[in-house]
Amino acid sequence: MKKYCVNCLTDESDIDLTSYVQQSSLTNEWLSTDEAAGYLRVSPATLRNMTSNGKIPYYKLDRRNRYRLCDLKKILLSHKRGKTDGIQI
Repeated sequence: MKKYCVNCLTDESDIDLTSYVQQSSLTNEWLSTDEAAGYLRVSPATLRNMTSNGKIPYYKLDRRNRYRLCDLKKILLSHKRGKTDGIQI
């Protein structure tokens, strides 16, 4: 069976696509604009501005934008601010 790279989940390592489909819920991975805005706790208008400015990756399906949950999580984790000395997370 052919293996595919799934960047969001495995940091560039190859996994078996069949096992990936079985382990994850693909219906929860893709978000609409309203769902993605809710997840990020911003307004849909702010999210649209962020996508048009290239800050948030998105995919087009007809005239609608779709967002991958793992992309949004990566963005949030990459913009950490402040120190965590002595604080356990």
